Amino acid sequence: MLMVLMSLCMKWFSSVIEFGACV
Repeated sequence: MLMVLMSLCMKWFSSVIEFGACV
């Protein structure tokens, strides 16, 4: 469960960074 949660966090974090790079 914890690994899945960390995986989701990393995916969301990378998405935020990509969004910030676009903006």
